[in-house]
Amino acid sequence: MIEREEPIGDQDDWTKVRGVSFAVSFAECNLSHCTFGDRNMRETVFRGCRAHEGIFAGVDLTKAVFTGTD
Repeated sequence: MIEREEPIGDQDDWTKVRGVSFAVSFAECNLSHCTFGDRNMRETVFRGCRAHEGIFAGVDLTKAVFTGTD
């Protein structure tokens, strides 16, 4: 869990966060052109999503589920 003294605002850059583990799943989302580089996304569920031209370089997708995703 990340603890912060200040609220998260538009200036925070979450792409620089490293070593944080969290669970996430996507259902019927448009993830086209998204970048998930060098992330641990083991067992992430992508159900009924669109992921055209997304970048998953260096991503650990072990046991990820892509049911109905193109």
